[in-house]
Amino acid sequence: MHWSAQALPDGVTAPAIADVSQVPNRRLWIAVPDDSGVHLYSRAAGASNWTSSLLVPTWPAEAGSPGPASGVAITPGPGNLVIVAATIPNGTENVFSSLFTSTDDGDTFVEHAASLDSPANVVWEHVAFVNPQSGLVVGGTTGNTLLHTSDGGTTWFTVSLPGVPAASSYYLGNPVIVGSDVVVPLINLPSNGRGATLSLLISHDGGTTFEGPTGPALDLGTNVNPAMASLGQATWVAPNTGGQVFETADGGRTWTTVTAAGLPSGVSIMTLTSLTSATALIGLSGCPGFVPSCWTSAYVVATTDGGRTWSAV
Repeated sequence: MHWSAQALPDGVTAPAIADVSQVPNRRLWIAVPDDSGVHLYSRAAGASNWTSSLLVPTWPAEAGSPGPASGVAITPGPGNLVIVAATIPNGTENVFSSLFTSTDDGDTFVEHAASLDSPANVVWEHVAFVNPQSGLVVGGTTGNTLLHTSDGGTTWFTVSLPGVPAASSYYLGNPVIVGSDVVVPLINLPSNGRGATLSLLISHDGGTTFEGPTGPALDLGTNVNPAMASLGQATWVAPNTGGQVFETADGGRTWTTVTAAGLPSGVSIMTLTSLTSATALIGLSGCPGFVPSCWTSAYVVATTDGGRTWSAV
């Protein structure tokens, strides 16, 4: 793995950046909101110059004069699809959300403006699009709301999850596109105190309906927020405590526990680079004394043997 410094566009400072996203062999995107809208900068792979465009969200009249977007998320999709979501506060727990979609890799965008009565006026945690028309949002104050659009984000509908126990507390992970299917992780937090479990919900119609949870629930113990990564039908789950990885190759129908030598505690983000290789971001922090002595540390580890051994890169 090789690292290289990337010069920011002229006039852009790191604290002003709301989101960064990159897809190999496509573009690097940077979003910078201000009073005029969202400045979206992009640079093609191998290029040295940045291009920019201004996305101006249309907010309901009830939003008043909200100022800069409080949140911006850039989500590249399949092909040349790029999704940019901008949000502003709507009360204490909800938001107004305006969506911009591009089918030419960010050269031009179409806005799907926020509406006053949309169920999408909640905090967005994850966004995923199967194609320019069909997309999903995971959101809500506890991350247990699943929304679907079939018209590119103009209208949204709450997805029914009949396989999820109504009496349980749960949240949903990042939707993963697997061909024409969608896989959504479900983390269940039982009220009996027996620990968290993870299973997968699967859609075969682009996210309109879901079935599952598939297979047996994976026991996470006290690891309620593990790092997860998927590639096709394969999903790996790494508890923050390190030392092991749970793996499935069949969409969650069966799981294998792999002892992960060299995988430390502090696993925060994991990415599958093939069915046998992955990288993981390790984030550590501590406060041995007063606040001025607090520290943070981050580094990347990788595996090439199915998660059995990991080493720093």
